[in-house]
Amino acid sequence: MSNTNYEVIVVGAGLAGLSAANLLHEKGLHFKVIEASSRPGGKVKSVKRDDSERSFELGAQFINTDMEEMVKWIKRAGLELCETKIPPRPAEMIYPGKKEISEAIDQHEEQFEEIKVQIDKQDERLSDLYDRLSLSHDEKQVVTSIYKELINIDPQEVSARAVLDLTYRFPSEQDDLTHQVWNPLADLVHFMEKELADHIMYQEPIVEIQETQSGYKLVSGENSYNANAVIMAVPPAVASRITYSSSLEKCYRRALNSYKNGAIIKTTWVYDHPFWHDYEVEGQNRGIMDVVYTDPQGVTVSDSSKEGGEHRLTMFIGANTAEELANERRDQQMETALSWLEDVFGKEALTFKDAEQSVWVKDEYCGGGYGAGIKYGELPNAAEVLRTPSGRFAFASSELSEQFPYFMEGAIRAGQAAVSRTLGE
Repeated sequence: MSNTNYEVIVVGAGLAGLSAANLLHEKGLHFKVIEASSRPGGKVKSVKRDDSERSFELGAQFINTDMEEMVKWIKRAGLELCETKIPPRPAEMIYPGKKEISEAIDQHEEQFEEIKVQIDKQDERLSDLYDRLSLSHDEKQVVTSIYKELINIDPQEVSARAVLDLTYRFPSEQDDLTHQVWNPLADLVHFMEKELADHIMYQEPIVEIQETQSGYKLVSGENSYNANAVIMAVPPAVASRITYSSSLEKCYRRALNSYKNGAIIKTTWVYDHPFWHDYEVEGQNRGIMDVVYTDPQGVTVSDSSKEGGEHRLTMFIGANTAEELANERRDQQMETALSWLEDVFGKEALTFKDAEQSVWVKDEYCGGGYGAGIKYGELPNAAEVLRTPSGRFAFASSELSEQFPYFMEGAIRAGQAAVSRTLGE
């Protein structure tokens, strides 16, 4: 048991927790970060080959230049921002149709404004929302597949109001995530952790939070910690497994239980030659930038090459397709992903010189997918409920961010906002 009373305890050392902790450090406060796993970063995780400079991002990877807090941290860490390479004559293709994604699909979000007004009082399933779109049956199949990958949850299970809220919390004028960090993102995480090393406790999962006369008592399996204020910087579906005091339970339990973890499997292949730069789409040679599969649903492939770097393709497998594949052996997961890539690009897909795969399904401490989504039939405004502090207790995660939810930028902003809210600034 720790007899120390901290001004603030941050639970979680992902980007939200590290962002909050760095701000507390700058303010000169007495704080502690308690992380359940053995490493910082959460869903930001890199792996580097021992025999080369090659690295892979197993989790979050892409940003754009409107994500100002990420850009600031990248510059502070002395890292280099680079553009994602755009292939010549770029095309976004549907498979197995081998047709270019239509303008109607690209612009379907423009119909959301009118739909949002219609469902503000009565929520519906995200899958039902597609029936309101002025799209053909085949186009709706493409949109369904896109959202299965983006939201990482079957659209039949997801609140349409909550998803529409996410679209309005993405304020960027840029539609695409145009940039990456040249260096491994783990370098950024370690930079954010550097000043906090003496303040972080690893492998200490919190299981209960009690309210005391002076603040809060946080209980792990073997230890307890006291603080005047608490920032819960963990995904809401993970935070739902913790037991809280009766008043916190009353304030937050339904909102926490409204979330379901997403599911994503990410596979990246490295090639000597970018064969996808010369691909026939509707009778023309094009460079494939993205592929959206309608069979299987929830699968996309993107050219993830960095400008001036190696030639790479990355496949994202989301929602129930990822959940089913996660039940297979790791070698079978890789074989299945490669077979789907071969379906599109033929035998050249098999000529990769390196590959890496990561499975973000039911992770004990990070949850799954890009983030957790709000279930249909639960609180569509659960993010707003969890953003609102109770006393000096606040939640912070990318899912809850008022801007750029589900992105690294959102996590950083959520951590900063939680500090202001718990300190009453």
